[in-house]
Amino acid sequence: MSFKKKTYRPKSQNNETPKFTGRSVFIREGEDPDRAFKKLTRKLKEDGFFEVLREREFFSKPSVSKKTALVRAKSREERRLAKSKSEGIPVYNTGRGKKNRGKKTKRRNS
Repeated sequence: MSFKKKTYRPKSQNNETPKFTGRSVFIREGEDPDRAFKKLTRKLKEDGFFEVLREREFFSKPSVSKKTALVRAKSREERRLAKSKSEGIPVYNTGRGKKNRGKKTKRRNS
């Protein structure tokens, strides 16, 4: 008995148009490659690729990443409050605050 080896990867098909994974920019005939490079970098900036790359450059512990997220959230909130104060819009507290913080509390029978 002879067994045929299983191939899990599909065979590549020769198509005339190249398939790219991720972000790509096609250069037309006679187009400046520097211009295409600028287009590519603009697309990557819009997607937030460079920010993710900067974050993943070095490992950060989960506790450190949580702290940085809290600092960012506080600064966003401060900017929002400062903007609304300058525009004369009344500000209301929309957050839950520290009370209970999503934890279940025990009911006491009285």
